[in-house]
Amino acid sequence: MNSYYRTGINLQEEESVYNLIERPVEMKEKGAMYRSKYPGTTPPSYSTLCLQNTSKPIANAGGQFIDPDDIGPHKRKKPTATMGKPVKHDVKSDSFLKRNQGQYSDVLKTMNTSIPKKYTRTMPEGVEKRTPVPKKDDKPVMGLISKKNYVISNAVDNILSAPKKVKPVEPLWTQKAEYGKVPDYLQKIKQEIQDEYEYIQQLQEQQQQRGNKAMRKLTEDEKEELLNGLKERWNELHDKYQSFSFTMPNDKVHIQRKEDVEQAMDQVERDIIKLSKQNIYVYDDIIEEVDEL
Repeated sequence: MNSYYRTGINLQEEESVYNLIERPVEMKEKGAMYRSKYPGTTPPSYSTLCLQNTSKPIANAGGQFIDPDDIGPHKRKKPTATMGKPVKHDVKSDSFLKRNQGQYSDVLKTMNTSIPKKYTRTMPEGVEKRTPVPKKDDKPVMGLISKKNYVISNAVDNILSAPKKVKPVEPLWTQKAEYGKVPDYLQKIKQEIQDEYEYIQQLQEQQQQRGNKAMRKLTEDEKEELLNGLKERWNELHDKYQSFSFTMPNDKVHIQRKEDVEQAMDQVERDIIKLSKQNIYVYDDIIEEVDEL
């Protein structure tokens, strides 16, 4: 296959025996080696590589050919800043650390060979050493006579001494008049809870009685009668509202009357909207109350 492609046969050509003949391979002439016009010793532009601890942190600013080391009395980098300091001795393959040759082994040797020091006890500041215990052969001092009057001395000590603190006597709670009785505030809270429970029970009974009554649909005549009554009421309130002056009165009574009329008109309008619905169901007792009004 390699020879086939090397011959340079064109598959698009017509079939011919001459195509089997190997054609000479054209060898391209190799160009000259590329060499930069910049010197190899010049550092890259704005390079800060290996420039620590130097007063020339930026080298070759602007692509200039001047070496920064030529400017100033000192060099821009240390001679061993990249690969470290040179090794003075020859490196040998058999010169590795062996057993019991490290720093820890040297410490163990000094611990085994050193003589332990005798422990000496030191007393802290302000503390005196106690007197030694008398030995069994020591004889006590006999015949000592004291002239101290212990009766007078004890009386003086008691007079000059501070009185002792007396603990307050804890009261006997079982002997109090309120012991074992329910406090007044608890009785008041219980009464409030009982009243609230009775009120809720009463509301539930009323709701249950109202639910037992049959509901019926409001007839058109009844609905028309209610709407007419509401419209008449709205007209009365509107006439009353028109009678007020347009200027804002300073009297609080007039202001309150005007606001009451406005609220009543809003309520009548809401009632008219409710009664304008198609189907309205009511209880019988509600209709009776309306008729009485």
